[in-house]
Amino acid sequence: MNPVEVLTALHPLRTHPDVAANALLKAGHLEPARYERFMLGLKTIIAQCEKPKAGPKPVQASLLEVPPINPGTTYNSPVQGDITYSQNWNNKLYCLSWTTIRLASDFYIKGRVYNQWLAERGKERKLIGVATIVNIESFRLEHLTEGAALLDTGYGKAQTQKLIQTMYKSRNLNWDTQLLYRIFLLKI
Repeated sequence: MNPVEVLTALHPLRTHPDVAANALLKAGHLEPARYERFMLGLKTIIAQCEKPKAGPKPVQASLLEVPPINPGTTYNSPVQGDITYSQNWNNKLYCLSWTTIRLASDFYIKGRVYNQWLAERGKERKLIGVATIVNIESFRLEHLTEGAALLDTGYGKAQTQKLIQTMYKSRNLNWDTQLLYRIFLLKI
């Protein structure tokens, strides 16, 4: 099932997030203590997932004000670099916030601002926006969770693990020790 089919199948849940949360709760996949937080997160994600109305303009290295993540907090930072995506997995790049799974690198720093580029095979590279990194979690491939895989790629854990290994096959990495980053981004 491709990401479009997954989104189509889940469409009724977009208007009734409580149905999804209650199903997860009854199936034992969601702890009762985390129900309220899960509902808030689910409703926030659903509200943010809208296609952009107009294409963004390239941003030069100028100061940008990032919407506050915590009340009373503002960020002013020049664009620090580019993050390029080979595919818009799970249509996440149309949301206000999303994750990306990358090889661990000191290039990715919490609080920095990056141009976001989509360079799909056979198509011209295009700027899709500007985002700041709001959080970074490190992990090894074997510790990828089903939920993180589904949100990032639209595929399950096993298929996402194979996908990541395929994307980096030319680097001859030791997946038992290689650290990955799950990077949380916020569009600005």
